[in-house]
Amino acid sequence: MRRVVLAAAFLTAWAPAEECLVVEGERIRAGELARLRPLFAALDPALELGYAPAPGIRRVLAPAELARLARRHGLIEASVDAVCVERAVVRLAEADLVEAMRRSLGEEARIEIVDYARYPVPGGAIEFPLAGLAGPPAQPGGTVLWRGRVRMASGRTAPVWARVRVRVERRALVARRDLAPGRPVEAGDVEERLVEVFPRAVPEALRAAEVVGARPRRRIRAGEVVTGEALWLAPEVKRGDAVEVEVRSAGARLVLEARAETPGRRGDAVLVRNPATGRRFRAVVEGPGQLAVDLSEQGAVR
Repeated sequence: MRRVVLAAAFLTAWAPAEECLVVEGERIRAGELARLRPLFAALDPALELGYAPAPGIRRVLAPAELARLARRHGLIEASVDAVCVERAVVRLAEADLVEAMRRSLGEEARIEIVDYARYPVPGGAIEFPLAGLAGPPAQPGGTVLWRGRVRMASGRTAPVWARVRVRVERRALVARRDLAPGRPVEAGDVEERLVEVFPRAVPEALRAAEVVGARPRRRIRAGEVVTGEALWLAPEVKRGDAVEVEVRSAGARLVLEARAETPGRRGDAVLVRNPATGRRFRAVVEGPGQLAVDLSEQGAVR
């Protein structure tokens, strides 16, 4: 019986007041606490008295804890009733999520939100970085998870998420008819046009002139976006080609004629031979017949 009485007394002492103090930040400040407990109005309003609870959670400051705070800061000890504290929170709005996603995409996009986090979050700037976007979807028109965050004024963040369908408009190379594997692509087989694709779904923007003569690695269906991964692309520099090499060194520029010893495409390092000396060196392909070499990276060209 005594235990029941003690338990009832404990619950009564910790029972929150009917009105709960709502704080904006991660700390409880004296000015905020003074709104419900005027004793603390004598302190600097910006003085931090303790941590605020996590969003969606209530914390109860018991009379004994409030009395200790008062004594610590030189206030006249007085009886202070318990007070509950909670963080100011908001519910995510679909329109705000879409706006944040458009900022990350940096282009016009079709965004359909199928579901999103319904729990309360602290106020702040909503961010959906592209790094948090999963995908592409397993099936055309499928949904993917996009992980985002709310960035608070303190710089700390709270996680949020949304399940979305998202497409962006991009100029890409598209097959006009079915392309059989191994059969060289002809000029009329492809065309450049605006298409809707998943963000980052076209890693390499190809031009029609680049794929003529290339052989598909697999069947490419009519209307499908043609990517470099789907083709055996012809090298932009072939073995034996006469090429122009731009030699760069500390702001100086020298152009010389050379002959390619190995094939490659843009960005590849190939071997070339200096016809004047017979020496070989490496240069980077920058386009058809155009190479470059940086002396600061590999030494003299001889």
